[in-house]
Amino acid sequence: MVTLSDHNFTIIIIVCQIGFDISSSVARINHVNRFGEKLHALRTQRGMTVRELAAALEVKSHSHVVQIESGKRKPSVDLLIKIINLFDVSCDQLLNDDLCYRRGCMKIEGIIWLRDIVDKLAAKHQVEPYEVEEVFDRRPKFRFVEKGERTDEDVYLALGRSEAGRYLTVLFIYKKTREALILSAREMARKERRQYGSK
Repeated sequence: MVTLSDHNFTIIIIVCQIGFDISSSVARINHVNRFGEKLHALRTQRGMTVRELAAALEVKSHSHVVQIESGKRKPSVDLLIKIINLFDVSCDQLLNDDLCYRRGCMKIEGIIWLRDIVDKLAAKHQVEPYEVEEVFDRRPKFRFVEKGERTDEDVYLALGRSEAGRYLTVLFIYKKTREALILSAREMARKERRQYGSK
């Protein structure tokens, strides 16, 4: 949590784990498109519209949020603090290029299966639907991949384990209905295993 204090006209800031304060962290946002993608992902995970996010961040115009999400501008120090507090994330999570989020940070209320996807998973990756569903039931880690073709329906990875202990990576579209439309599932790569094992 990051807080502001008016006492003695000072600002008390809890710094990132990597040792940078908020001001230097803002200066480090060189890839503003990536930061914008993460803000977009956090907003859609919460089921918030751009206008709702602007109101929550006390931004006068929602177009300001649109510009940040599209990578056209960086957030100010004050706005970054508000984003951190609103979504309960750390500076490192916002600035880390891996876009890897905490376990259980997305609410999945259902899973959508397409017949050709089920057949492909069985034939190509030897993954069964029940294993994928177990991954979602066991608090996986989520990672934003890219914006979807439809507004606020983006593509994510879920990193998790089946009940039998199999490490799986699941690619899916997060629907507005909070359902996961499965696109693919496979064994985790070595780098993904490291990401999944980290806190």
